Parts: sequence; structure tokens; C-alpha cells
Amino acid sequence: MSSQSRTTTDHDRIRRWVEDHDGVPSGGGEPHQIGWDDRLEKFENQFALRSQEHKADGSESTSFKLVSR
Repeated sequence: MSSQSRTTTDHDRIRRWVEDHDGVPSGGGEPHQIGWDDRLEKFENQFALRSQEHKADGSESTSFKLVSR
């Protein structure tokens, strides 16, 4: 089995992926947590989320990166 990745800019899909992996939006270098709307708005036109769906061995992956749009 090969690993697969998905790239998305859909806010609902990004939020779901992050929350499914126990994540929260960060302050982007600021020392506090900010809300989803504020975080997603900040990278609306700059980034997309590329996440690995599963590893080559079929196990769940938590690998991701933000990529330029």
C-alpha cells in the first residue's frame, strides 16, 4: 500500500482534520490560542493544508504541512 496525501483550502475540512488529530488553532507566534475564524482568515489566500491520509503500511498518519497557494 502506498501513502496518500490530500491538499485542501476548505475551512471545514481543515478544521475537521486538525480537531480529529487533537489540534487547536495557534496564535501564529503569539503566546495565546485564537479562534478558528481568525486563524483561517489569516492564511486564507496564502496557504493550503497538505495532509497525509495514511502511511505506506496503512496506519493512520498525523503528517501535514502548510503549502503556498
